[in-house]
Amino acid sequence: MKTAVFVTIFSVVGLFIFARPAAAQVLSWQQLRLDTTITLSDNAFSVPTQILLTPIFLPEKAANVTERDWFRGLYYYSVANSHRAGFTDIPFHYVVSHSGEIYKGNAGGDERRISVEGVGSDVIVIGYLAGRNDNSFDSRAYTALTELLLDVANRNSIKPDKIIVSGIQLVKNVEQQVISLAKADVFGLWNTSLSEVIESVKRLYSPVAKTYAVQVTNVEMPQEEVKPGDTVTAAITIKNIGEFGIYPDTLSELVGTKREGNSKFRAADGWVSTSQFQLTAADPVLLPGKEQRFEFKLYVPLFFGVQTEGFHLRNIAGQTISGTEFDVTLNVGRLAGVTIVEVSNTETGWLRVRATPSSAAAEITRISTGERYYQLEEQSNGWVKIKLNDGREGWVSKQYLRYP
Repeated sequence: MKTAVFVTIFSVVGLFIFARPAAAQVLSWQQLRLDTTITLSDNAFSVPTQILLTPIFLPEKAANVTERDWFRGLYYYSVANSHRAGFTDIPFHYVVSHSGEIYKGNAGGDERRISVEGVGSDVIVIGYLAGRNDNSFDSRAYTALTELLLDVANRNSIKPDKIIVSGIQLVKNVEQQVISLAKADVFGLWNTSLSEVIESVKRLYSPVAKTYAVQVTNVEMPQEEVKPGDTVTAAITIKNIGEFGIYPDTLSELVGTKREGNSKFRAADGWVSTSQFQLTAADPVLLPGKEQRFEFKLYVPLFFGVQTEGFHLRNIAGQTISGTEFDVTLNVGRLAGVTIVEVSNTETGWLRVRATPSSAAAEITRISTGERYYQLEEQSNGWVKIKLNDGREGWVSKQYLRYP
């Protein structure tokens, strides 16, 4: 059962302070004297596509409360557990006072997921500390609001027409014992006064693509001699030295990419192309300042001795992360009693693999010039049966093979 809590948002907000031009006063945790140990972290994140600005009204019983004291009260009301709202973190990304001070909210930044029922989970929520009888934004806050909205919109590529104003209420799920946010009506001239701010944002809107920065701190490769044709596991440790989080299933997700051409280490499991492999971890979220170990799969090629290829990291958006070059090296042992074939040069650069030893048979796949495979069988009609890297078997024309 859901029960609406009595406040239109006796919510709360934040601890960090938004770094902005000198015109705005910047408050630190220490200046606010907040107990930040009571907040909890999690890996809930989203890729924000809209901005919600919501008034937070001073409770009627409060009197002679300074903006900073009000902020402190909201903070403790939100995250303290006993008889409080009990959020794990501040349910706002930023808060702006009616005099123009800006406070940054939750510890996860703009990408920390704050879901608002009726709006969505891809929203950046900005609270505005309104006077008890206010029905519009104070003119003293216009400059701060404009600068904050412009900065947030540009950094997250959110168009100004995706900035909305709405009320928010706290909703308690009694059965699940959780608190959430839901969209609520807000009355007055809030939209009218916000429109002036949005027009200023529109004139200056110039989004900049997010730039990610990571550092490869360690690469782990099998040290023993490995058997050709096997699949082995390697690992890489990455530290996020940028300002944005890196999350799975988003454009920020990282992949290992061969610096040039296709890779002979391409495994059937965990590779997204002939030159890129996925990075897997129990916790794939990589927040700014954090370090994480990721594993990846390597096929042991049918090339003997020490085999090395150069890689670097890219994200799904196609951005190459500078300074992330590393080598993949395997010491491949020789095998006795096996026959290995290599695809010779062809006019097309590839060779068809057939289901049966006939040019009329169905095509299973295509393999590239220079690749090597185990020969399983040879027929007198000029066809050779090979084992593919994914375990399948197929037939190729012997005239396009050589024996290394």
